[in-house]
Amino acid sequence: MTGAPVLGPLEWSGDRWTIGDPTARRAQYLTLDPEGLAAWKGGGRTEVVPWRRFMELHLPAEPTRLDNSRTLAVLADLALNLNGFSRFGGGPAGVGATLRHPYEYWGADFSHHARRYSRYSVGLASELLAQTVASARPERLGDPAWVRAVVTALAPLRGGFRGPRARTAVAAHLNGSV
Repeated sequence: MTGAPVLGPLEWSGDRWTIGDPTARRAQYLTLDPEGLAAWKGGGRTEVVPWRRFMELHLPAEPTRLDNSRTLAVLADLALNLNGFSRFGGGPAGVGATLRHPYEYWGADFSHHARRYSRYSVGLASELLAQTVASARPERLGDPAWVRAVVTALAPLRGGFRGPRARTAVAAHLNGSV
């Protein structure tokens, strides 16, 4: 699948779809495998969450590495705490999910690519993950051909595809009405 499009941090890497940069120094990333969402760190797979366990899945990533910098988050927390304030958001890039059996929150960090993600593409990628899980067919995310078809359709969309417009665009492609 050479020349596959990218959607924010979601890209074709070697032989599978990944979230995050597997080539980064001290890489952490996730792969969309047939059996589930797999977390990788230090060159080895650390865990696999089966698709059937996902109740919700979201992708709160920022456009640049700096925006997802752990160091910047610590410094911001320190500066805000000194002034009696606190911060919401920021920190490392990652995915978050609610799982069933047993019910729990699950999350995994990933290495931000050197390239900048557009806010629109991050919104579309997040909606793709969220709506596919909400459709009660999360295992489709483990099908490389299906993911490629949807990413190919969504990747060219530009401007204003956040919030309701992103939800509508992704829903149209998932339901086959586009």
